[in-house]
Amino acid sequence: MNDDELIEQEISRLVDAGAIIIGGMNGEEPYYHMVPDILKVANPELYAAMMADIDETLIALFEDGLIDIQYDENLNVLVSLSEDGQRVAEEMMKDGHS
Repeated sequence: MNDDELIEQEISRLVDAGAIIIGGMNGEEPYYHMVPDILKVANPELYAAMMADIDETLIALFEDGLIDIQYDENLNVLVSLSEDGQRVAEEMMKDGHS
């Protein structure tokens, strides 16, 4: 079995387990959303890699001034688009990016 087949087999296993769900289609390719609590158990390595990527992306967006990060009284994180982030998002939508 080649690498692509192994990847497709693992994706199917994770979909069947409810660890990822198909979020829609990008042309002919599906895109997926993770279900963190299930993925953490079903494939801890993939969960850790995805969380690290999310953390890295959020830090970059914050450093670029595109998001604001605040904490509520229970120390839950609240992430929102900054004014610059809203402007960039609006420009992207005008240019046909989704």
